[in-house]
Amino acid sequence: MSKPPTVLDVAGIQPSSDAESTKLLLELYRLAEEAFESPQEAADWMRRPHPMLDGKTPQECAKASSGGEQVVAILVGVKYGGVA
Repeated sequence: MSKPPTVLDVAGIQPSSDAESTKLLLELYRLAEEAFESPQEAADWMRRPHPMLDGKTPQECAKASSGGEQVVAILVGVKYGGVA
């Protein structure tokens, strides 16, 4: 019996050698999956340019800690306040 796909499976994310960057990216994908309730929707959102991130993708922003904080704030808004 196979396990259901995770958001990282859908996104094609592979662990990198940079542990902190990978940890942040994993956390953001987990939050996105909670917010969108679908691994595919979460992966799509993480790869789509976002106007609140100056046209960068949430995945790109995760490379900087301040960008990661911005992505978390947006995801909290999506989950609890209706921001997308």
